[in-house]
Amino acid sequence: MKKKIWIATTTFFALSLILVACSARDQARWKGTIELGDLPADMLYVDGVPQIITISTESDGDVVMAYRADDGNVYAQLYGCAVISVNCGKLYEQGRYQWTIPEGK
Repeated sequence: MKKKIWIATTTFFALSLILVACSARDQARWKGTIELGDLPADMLYVDGVPQIITISTESDGDVVMAYRADDGNVYAQLYGCAVISVNCGKLYEQGRYQWTIPEGK
């Protein structure tokens, strides 16, 4: 009986370590180039530099780019790709979101 419990426990921990290792590998930082296509037409430029606030990758492979527009508002552009990989190609635009920043904040 003790041998069966030991085997079951060992198997459980071995499988858990494999799952954690695979998950950590999949979530490693992307070190390639992600092509976002054309920048949004309303993006604000200061001295020729696009005012991108941040670009982040989501766990499902989507990319979110937050930027300041020429109307003063902050927008987030959502791009999608099933899996970010060398074979991903150009990401497709999925949506656009706006943040309203209250005055005086």
